[in-house]
Amino acid sequence: MGQIKEDQRCIRDEQMKIRGRLEDVRRQCDEFRLESEAIVKQSAFNRIQLVVMFQIIKARKDGDFDKAALLCRFLNSMSDRTNHLFGSGKKKKGCNLGLNRRKMKQMG
Repeated sequence: MGQIKEDQRCIRDEQMKIRGRLEDVRRQCDEFRLESEAIVKQSAFNRIQLVVMFQIIKARKDGDFDKAALLCRFLNSMSDRTNHLFGSGKKKKGCNLGLNRRKMKQMG
C-alpha cells in the first residue's frame, strides 16, 4: 500500500512539473505571437512610408512642390506616429524639400 501512495505522489509531482512547463510554453507562444504582430504592423508602416517617399520624389521631379510639401508633412506625421507606436526612441530627421523658398520663387 505504501508503494502505491509513493507512486501516486511521484505521478502528481511529475504532472505539476509538466503543467509548469506547459504554462511556460504557452506564455512564450503568446509573446512570439505579439512580437510577430508587431513586426507585421511595422512592415506595413514601412511599405506605406516608402510609397509616400516615392510620391514625393515624383512630385519633385514633376515640379509639383506644393504636393511634395504636403506629402512631406504627411510623412513626418506618419513617422511621429510610428515612433510613438513602436517606441523607436529616435528622433527622425524631417522630410526636406531640398529647396529653400527663394529658389522656389525663382522657379515659379
